[in-house]
Amino acid sequence: MGAADEYRDSIASYILTNFESHGLQVYTEVPMGKTVIGKNRRVDVLALRPTDQVALGIECNSRTPEAPPTRRSTTPCATSKP
Repeated sequence: MGAADEYRDSIASYILTNFESHGLQVYTEVPMGKTVIGKNRRVDVLALRPTDQVALGIECNSRTPEAPPTRRSTTPCATSKP
């Protein structure tokens, strides 16, 4: 398990620990459609509240402030409520 996986898992664990009592479910590495060029896309953490079908997708970035940005860390992403 690399640093990025540990960071993703710590964020998922934090959300689950603090918000599970509010009905939140947490998933990691969830398939989320395709990119513009057709590659499969995955979101690192998905927090889902099934009672009203609200979801929050989180892209984790474990790079240090000194490291140059990568293509993935500079790609904007948006979510919306149905």
